[in-house]
Amino acid sequence: MWPFHRKEKRSSLSNPQAWLVDMFTGGTKSATGVNVTPDRALQASAVHACVRVLSETIASLPLHVYKRLDRGKEKATDHYLYPILHDAPNPEMTSFEFRETMMGHLCLRGNAYAEKVFDRAGRIKELWPLNPDRVTVTRDKTTKQLVYTVTIPDEARKAELGSDRILHIRGLSGDGIIGYSPIKLARESIGLSLATEEYGARFFGNGSRPGGVLEHPGKLGTEARKNLKTSWEEMHKGLEQSHRIAILEEGLKWHQIGIAPEEAQFLESRQFQAVDIARIFRVPPHLVGILDRATFSNIEQQSIDFVVNTIRPWLVRHEQAYKQRLFDIDDVNHFAEFLIDGLLRGDIQSRYGAYSIGRQNGWLSADDIRELENMNPLPDGQGKTYLLPLNMVPADQTAKVGDMAKEKGLQDENKKQKQRFNNAFRHLFKDAITRIIKRERADVLRQVRKKTNAEEFEKWLDEFYKEHEEFVRRNITPVMTSFLELSGQAEAIEDGVNEYVEKHIRNSMANIRTLIANETDKEKTLIEMFDMWEGKRTTEMAIQETA
Repeated sequence: MWPFHRKEKRSSLSNPQAWLVDMFTGGTKSATGVNVTPDRALQASAVHACVRVLSETIASLPLHVYKRLDRGKEKATDHYLYPILHDAPNPEMTSFEFRETMMGHLCLRGNAYAEKVFDRAGRIKELWPLNPDRVTVTRDKTTKQLVYTVTIPDEARKAELGSDRILHIRGLSGDGIIGYSPIKLARESIGLSLATEEYGARFFGNGSRPGGVLEHPGKLGTEARKNLKTSWEEMHKGLEQSHRIAILEEGLKWHQIGIAPEEAQFLESRQFQAVDIARIFRVPPHLVGILDRATFSNIEQQSIDFVVNTIRPWLVRHEQAYKQRLFDIDDVNHFAEFLIDGLLRGDIQSRYGAYSIGRQNGWLSADDIRELENMNPLPDGQGKTYLLPLNMVPADQTAKVGDMAKEKGLQDENKKQKQRFNNAFRHLFKDAITRIIKRERADVLRQVRKKTNAEEFEKWLDEFYKEHEEFVRRNITPVMTSFLELSGQAEAIEDGVNEYVEKHIRNSMANIRTLIANETDKEKTLIEMFDMWEGKRTTEMAIQETA
């Protein structure tokens, strides 16, 4: 039972709600003739997949309440909203189910509503989601405040709630009050997808049209035509009756006809509509099962792009709505925030390389790294120490090291430190360059094994290295930045990165073209070249960058 505790008024048919209109009209009709409603749109597999991906991703992220500190933040597990947002918003739903429902409403209807229930102290104790089709938002002419009217069909009444009783999360909006319904905006595309699915079902289900016509030498009467039609459909209509032997009597002739081009292309149309719907929801195609253009080299980048450009804006909408509508107005120290670190985790080699840089540069401790890897801290506070770059001593001992250097006058120590500095970063450069070359090896060898001709391979090579340029830049930038900053050359970071990327792409393409120009066994030659690159070339390039 929904916990409505407010002034109520009876509903009438003079002002029907959206859900009632959809019930009797079947929703908004598209040009294909298909009525498109949010619930009907879910029958399109691409829409269903996109809504599930977005809803389940948002719902699965950890959501915590934090308290601001002078520097940083800490979890506020004692805040009254913490168990509501993190664990269970009401007795019937988990936090996952609640956020999944709210995000589903946003994807399908552009708005998500939840009623706030308060305890005797005036604090929120429960949140109950409301069906957006049964909520109407108006502005009170006297107070100028928003009023949310909720229709309760089972009890044939309406209940009015003030804006202080509703958690409202909006999608893209034209007036800042009501979000646009993505399904209504994209009804033509979704209607076309539903129409092609229905067409395919009817096409394969109607086996009485197996690609031909029956010709009778005489003139058939009404009853004879009816009997012939019924007999033929009983024998051949439907998938179960397909490919059965047909016996023709009384001079009947069978004329074979082909499938019309538009019918033969409907599978391609369905695939295009799936991509189009994924574009509407800004979901990468590979997340909804479209893998035609997906490769091991670009799926990782697509997944990161999904988090940054699709998931993050939705998270900001949720977080700011929680702050504005759930926390007390005068409470400036508490806020709710999602953790997205898990979605951005790279492979183990990339993570450990990043941790190494953070540890050596002094802004990550051993316990910080262990926490990021979901491990417990080291015992007795052993992992809380931060190290300084170069000499790698505990930060609280820097004064002692400075005094010792002054007392001994070890001028040669600077040279040794510089050498250790270069050696340390040489390994980091080598690791980054190795990752870059391994990707080149995998993609180039895969293309060579397709046995394409020289002209096609040249075209592919140009396209690959245009895309590969961003991968090179992303891997080399962190190492180059740290190296130049610590060596007092921060102003040269941009030029250094650009110079390396241009040089690497130019040399790799030139070497590959020269090597396979006159080789018959191109795969074997390339394998030998990449083996050499992963050994000798990475070392030489690392030495060159740190020289």
